[in-house]
Amino acid sequence: MEFEYPELLLLAIPLWFAYRRVGHVRGPCGWIRLVLLTVLLIALAAPRWNLGGRGLDVIVVADRSLSLPVESQTRIQELLTNLQNGLTERASTGSRLGLVSFGAEPRVEYDLSNDLATTGFTKDVNPNGSNLNEALLTALDRVDSDRPARILVLSDGESNGADPLFAARRARERGVPIDARVFERLHAGDVSIESVLLPDVVGQREPFQYTVWVHSDRQTTGAVTVRRGDRTIATQTR
Repeated sequence: MEFEYPELLLLAIPLWFAYRRVGHVRGPCGWIRLVLLTVLLIALAAPRWNLGGRGLDVIVVADRSLSLPVESQTRIQELLTNLQNGLTERASTGSRLGLVSFGAEPRVEYDLSNDLATTGFTKDVNPNGSNLNEALLTALDRVDSDRPARILVLSDGESNGADPLFAARRARERGVPIDARVFERLHAGDVSIESVLLPDVVGQREPFQYTVWVHSDRQTTGAVTVRRGDRTIATQTR
């Protein structure tokens, strides 16, 4: 049993002194008064009973966007298969498993169940996006308030929708922990040509200057070669 307002149970102390001072009588009437005060105090604290059965509900939120490394989808599928097999082996515990996949938008692959008729992904998603916030909110909408639940996120953590902290705060308010298995993409150095600046008008055989801007995300050394067709115009190490 849980209480919505457990702090109100502290009223038992002044109520007990008040009962001893003005409400105490001998015999059955005294016991009846004491029981009524106890029931009233418990009612004020708003008791709640778990009528949802035994076991734990686990909702998996799986990333299917293009930002994940290629091999991650295979590893995610293996984790899902292991979870489903473990659920089948311990069916008597009453635990249930659900799956929400997401790309640019979330999709409910299957709702919470302890008797899964399907495995893996069955819905099409747009992989050109990663809306983790909406996926978490979709998972939270499927949580039964009468049962303990957890959310397991399988993702690289990248998101281009609303900030997932909004959904995380909502999960904390509802007492639903969020676990994460991160599939990070290995980042190498990124060097790119930012711009090539040329004059608007140049006369025939007139010399002119040009500027090439190269951007790097970290300090490094490299050779920059400028060509016109097959002809090398300039080479410089920077």
